[in-house]
Amino acid sequence: MKHIIWLAGIISIVLAGTSATAFDFTKGVHGMPWASSISQYGHLTKIHETDHAAYYVNSNMLYQVSNQPVPDVIYGFHQQQFFAVYIKMRSPDQFYQTKQRFTAKLGQPKITSNAATKESVYRWKAGDAKIKLKMNDTTKAIKLAIYHTPLSSKVNQARMEQQSFDMLDTMPSKPSKATPSAPLFK
Repeated sequence: MKHIIWLAGIISIVLAGTSATAFDFTKGVHGMPWASSISQYGHLTKIHETDHAAYYVNSNMLYQVSNQPVPDVIYGFHQQQFFAVYIKMRSPDQFYQTKQRFTAKLGQPKITSNAATKESVYRWKAGDAKIKLKMNDTTKAIKLAIYHTPLSSKVNQARMEQQSFDMLDTMPSKPSKATPSAPLFK
């Protein structure tokens, strides 16, 4: 009996460590390390470029939160280096599940509300990563942005974030039903 309890304890520690490292934004997102070169990601498709950044999508992957597909995941590269990911969500369930996961992992967020834009913004920090989860209180539009601050500080975050979401109308065709699906955050 002691061996079973001991073994169960070891398995719990291993599983807890695995999930914690899978949700570690200090290193990067979706297996892409911060500051890594776009040349490493032939599977990404460029959808927009400005003087300061280029934006890409992975048309071969469909992510999900709360068992629902995430409409858009956009990767930002500044001077060919990965510096941000912008994620558009579609439901309040996705917002609340994401907020709960970040709060459980990173602690209570800094919360701000803007009466003019009617947005509530939840902010966390994890090492060099800055995380912003926004919900428009009127339209219920939900956006998540994760930045690598050493690179993102070189560009105007608000401008880059707005551009990334404005360009969603120019996205390549949506994935088919045969496109593999994976959790947005493991």
